[in-house]
Amino acid sequence: MDKLRAVIFDRVGLSTKDSFDLLYLNWWLNGNTSWKPHRLGHILHMTICWCLKFFAPVTYFKGFLIALSTSTITTALYNLQATLDVMVAPFKAVVIAKHMHRLRTLTEVFNRLDDRYHNPRERAQIDEGVIICRQIICFYCAVYSGYAVMTWLGALIAGKMPHYLWFPYFDSIPNETLRYWLQFTFEALFIHFMLNVSYTNDVFPVIYMRALRTHVKLLAERVSRVGSNPELSAEEHHRELVDCIVAHREIL
Repeated sequence: MDKLRAVIFDRVGLSTKDSFDLLYLNWWLNGNTSWKPHRLGHILHMTICWCLKFFAPVTYFKGFLIALSTSTITTALYNLQATLDVMVAPFKAVVIAKHMHRLRTLTEVFNRLDDRYHNPRERAQIDEGVIICRQIICFYCAVYSGYAVMTWLGALIAGKMPHYLWFPYFDSIPNETLRYWLQFTFEALFIHFMLNVSYTNDVFPVIYMRALRTHVKLLAERVSRVGSNPELSAEEHHRELVDCIVAHREIL
């Protein structure tokens, strides 16, 4: 718990790349990426996760058909909405996985940008930006996880399935009680997994833009100070301006 609190609230010695730590952790949990070196367990984990992602549209659509024939129209429409959301999630994950290498190069870019700032006030702005990014990720996680809990908890209280998802061979289980609890448990876990996939896909642009905003603001302040320091020569002012232009190109 102390380590998690430090990741979220620590304000000492941070760099912009730290804004993405929780995001990469969730991508690892979702199977979008793997820790290096690639071990058999990591590859197996990624394989299972990708199978679940592509299985999700099938099981949700069949669950919608089941709800349409066995439940109320309100429940069926609710399941249809969830089905449409789930159908998009695997394709978003594919796009992110395809560009994962390019996303990792952002670390190098942000490191070069960070190296330009040594003033305590400027470093404090970077630290604050990292903290805000981490808190945004935690907020998204809390909202999506809360939705997942309310979904299966409401279904549990009502004595029905959350989304009536279809899982192979579950119908062949003879014991009705065992079949119910296995189905319910798998559905609850699957809902949490797919919502975790969805929120990491959705939160990345927000985190990227927030991290970028910090450096745009720092660059604007830096440009406004060019030529204002009487202790620097004209050549040094020129080098500072050129470096600002280079930083601007890296941001773009």
